Amino acid sequence: MLTIQTNLINLVDTYVSFVVADRQGRRLGAEVLTWEVDFAQAPETAEWGYEAIPPGHYFAFRPQATRNRQPYGASQLPRFFSTATRRDTAVAAYLSQARRRCQGR
Repeated sequence: MLTIQTNLINLVDTYVSFVVADRQGRRLGAEVLTWEVDFAQAPETAEWGYEAIPPGHYFAFRPQATRNRQPYGASQLPRFFSTATRRDTAVAAYLSQARRRCQGR
């Protein structure tokens, strides 16, 4: 069964600076988008959708590395969680790992 996203709500765009610069002097950081979304069963005629996400209400986030507050590197796929707490834990883990990588330069 395919599902599709519907009813995207509470979109929040947050920028986090790691207070570190790269060799070119660009400030390293991350942009984190968070939102809530409902997934519903896709119509039988749908040509695309999600196979691994059953219908329901989810809490999502999508991280993006930044340089001077501009997107940098490959785009990341959104991640979906059954609770806000699980999503917030994943966001904190992502930021912690990204900060460590940046400070290791």
